[in-house]
Amino acid sequence: HHHHHHHRSSSTTTYANALLRALVFSLLNCARALDAAGGHRSLEALGMVRDAGGLCETIGSCFENMDDGDGNGGGGGGMAPARDSPDLLSGAAYVEAVIYHTRGQLEHAEASYGQCIQGAMSSSSSSSSSDAKLAAAALYGLGRSLFERRRLSASVAPLRASWSLRSSHLGEGHVDSIESL
Repeated sequence: HHHHHHHRSSSTTTYANALLRALVFSLLNCARALDAAGGHRSLEALGMVRDAGGLCETIGSCFENMDDGDGNGGGGGGMAPARDSPDLLSGAAYVEAVIYHTRGQLEHAEASYGQCIQGAMSSSSSSSSSDAKLAAAALYGLGRSLFERRRLSASVAPLRASWSLRSSHLGEGHVDSIESL
């Protein structure tokens, strides 16, 4: 009976985790849409990104604590949520960077791009193509921002890194690779 109860609670955990992640994704998508709608909505968009970031931390801390005493008792899936949130945090940092970039706050944008790159590169699944795509997009944004500030020599390394990531994961003829090139 105890085992049955434990099973139910871990599936509830998985469900709650999935729900929170979905909420984070919709906040980030909303923020991007607002950003695209024009500068006057960009502060609202930044607020949404902050909310999303807060949720990521909630996801991380809640699910880590819940699984502490679990040992290896059948709850193998239990640890996944805590490991999962870095990709969301990197995604949030990217959206934040894009919004700052649109607003012309380039130093802020560069700091957020940097956070995103660090998160995506250090992720446990750094070989996964979604992490590589995110890192490449952030490297591209960082390089473009530096270029726009006429920091030309500094812009070369991130742009080059963006190209090599994109061409190795997507192929040299891919539209994103060509953009980086």
